Amino acid sequence: MTLRAAAFLLPLTLLRAQQVPSKSPPDDEVTAYLNERRAPAIRAVAIQDLDTSGVVALGQGKYGEAEGIYLKMLDDYLEESRGIAGLARVYAAQGRKDDLIRTVRIALTLKHVAPDIYFTLADAAQQVNEYDLALATLAKARQEYPARGDVSFHIAAVYRAKGDPDTAIATLRKAVVLMPGSPGVMVALADDLAEEGRSQEATAAYASAFGVDPNDEAALLKRFAELAIRPRDLTVLEACARRAVQLAPDDAAALDALGQAYTWNGKPKAAVPLLDAAIAKAPDNNAYRYNLALALMQAGATDRASQEFETVLKMTSSGSEEERIRQLLSILTNGRK
Repeated sequence: MTLRAAAFLLPLTLLRAQQVPSKSPPDDEVTAYLNERRAPAIRAVAIQDLDTSGVVALGQGKYGEAEGIYLKMLDDYLEESRGIAGLARVYAAQGRKDDLIRTVRIALTLKHVAPDIYFTLADAAQQVNEYDLALATLAKARQEYPARGDVSFHIAAVYRAKGDPDTAIATLRKAVVLMPGSPGVMVALADDLAEEGRSQEATAAYASAFGVDPNDEAALLKRFAELAIRPRDLTVLEACARRAVQLAPDDAAALDALGQAYTWNGKPKAAVPLLDAAIAKAPDNNAYRYNLALALMQAGATDRASQEFETVLKMTSSGSEEERIRQLLSILTNGRK
């Protein structure tokens, strides 16, 4: 070692010798610290689990159970906004108008409420025909989130249900300005304009939403096929197929497209008659029959879904398709056990 190196290392060695070794904190302190850091995440998961359970109970018509779940969310976790929104859904489903009104009014006194909570409350109020309460809820949402176009979108829906199409259209035009990249809003505007007989304006709005001539069935079906590859906005997909059916109500391809859109949008029972009609016009089309089987499966008509899948299986020549169909048949068979 050179003298220069020794001269440099000596002060460092003396400094280390003077340092007092640090003591590790006790295990209970470490545990308390970690629990404190984990607590928000644990709480969020617990609330999400409760919310999911509430949605499932509500969907099954178990209103008392759902109400208890959301009350627990309020009592145990002081999760006011989501708990109250859940209760509003329960009361709306039961038609308990007085309880719903009281619940929504309590929600309107809260601070820092997320937009989707306001939308849930407004939808619940609208469900029992309390349109003014729904509008008051959305007015507060617009006050807190003035730049959000989806607030105007929901306001327009209330005015539409209330029987005020002119205000609904005017509000949707505001939403279009705030959400220029949302074709779904443009579809809603086009639908309202068409409903009011303003066909020229409706055509222009549909053209903007679809990106093709809305009076050309072939172009609409081609656009539908393009959108279906990566369906980002199911509302636009459904509207595109619906427009094609309006132009050619007896065309099997258009009927099949709308049937697919309904299935993807969670409306399989509405899809079944359309797909039946498509198959009646083109009984040898295996793709139409496969789409029908999927709709039946989603609608809970397992026996008929199995029959349609078996028919598709006999008509298919692709190994990968055959494997996929057998997997679906296995799911249906196991579900019946």
